Amino acid sequence: MTCSLFWVPPGNLAEVWPKVEPFIREAMRRGNLSCFADVVQSLANGDAFLWIACEGEDIVAAAVAAIRVTEWRRVCLIIALGGKDRGKWLHFEPEIERWAREQNCSAMRIMGRKGWAKVLPQYRVTRIVLEKEL
Repeated sequence: MTCSLFWVPPGNLAEVWPKVEPFIREAMRRGNLSCFADVVQSLANGDAFLWIACEGEDIVAAAVAAIRVTEWRRVCLIIALGGKDRGKWLHFEPEIERWAREQNCSAMRIMGRKGWAKVLPQYRVTRIVLEKEL
């Protein structure tokens, strides 16, 4: 069975949240870079966006992304990314990057553990985050 990527509209968040909350919570616990409650609030407010990877009816991964604007650029920040069977969904990275370009972002940033640098070699370590120019 093939895996598919979906953006979850804010109005549908409550429907999928019980299935993805463990993925997001564990990713955030392991990364220990931000507050889980703040991310949940950002999703509820529409300030962050939820992406899910599904294999049939089974959700195998979830990611939280947000657009951050500085004086110099717009960046799509992956705040949390977690799931099971990474090989089934890691290849969706270009789809999220395409969405970020459509949002006029000039770069992707990933907040996470150093281990992501090993599986995302097209990103580079800057400060303590991974980043890729779009």
